[in-house]
Amino acid sequence: MISRLKGKILARATEEVVVEAGGVGYGVMVPLSTYCRLPEVGQEIELFIHTQLRPESIQLYGFLSPEERKTFGLLINISDIGPRMAINVLSGIPWDELYLAVQARDTQRIQAIPRIGKKIAERIVLELQGKLPVAAPTGERSGPGSEEGEEIRRDAIQALVNLGYGRPLAEKTIKEAMESEPAGFRIEEILKKSLKRLVR
Repeated sequence: MISRLKGKILARATEEVVVEAGGVGYGVMVPLSTYCRLPEVGQEIELFIHTQLRPESIQLYGFLSPEERKTFGLLINISDIGPRMAINVLSGIPWDELYLAVQARDTQRIQAIPRIGKKIAERIVLELQGKLPVAAPTGERSGPGSEEGEEIRRDAIQALVNLGYGRPLAEKTIKEAMESEPAGFRIEEILKKSLKRLVR
């Protein structure tokens, strides 16, 4: 059972990263919360892994913190929530915000995640009470107009498109969110602001 993976990033996309460790390239599914904080291709990364064993395959799910991995594990233990839906939940709401939403019994915030209906949102709130970890988000801030800022813009737009939003709407929402943070921003902050705008 793989529980931690450390190596060089060979490729990265909004849903999967390929990590080379011991001469083997491991394909690891990741939520947006992890993807947004990945280093560039060629750099070293350490991921906390949840291994899903199936008769026909082994699927790895990776996270940058043990707390995020624990949140994923708690989600997939809920009835009708499989790994794909759990990844979708963590892509639509950062795990520390999920903690706050569960504590406040804010099913509307969870239901705002694409493809998450009222019954699933209520089940998440009910079954995760008192179980979720909480921690402050990390990451360096990038200013508008910088090379890093442009990369954040592109990645954030693609993240919203992958969640099911149209590209024109995604571009407009990301632009407005970035303009509201002229002093600098992190991609997770931009995605949080954008998702809140989209669910108004």
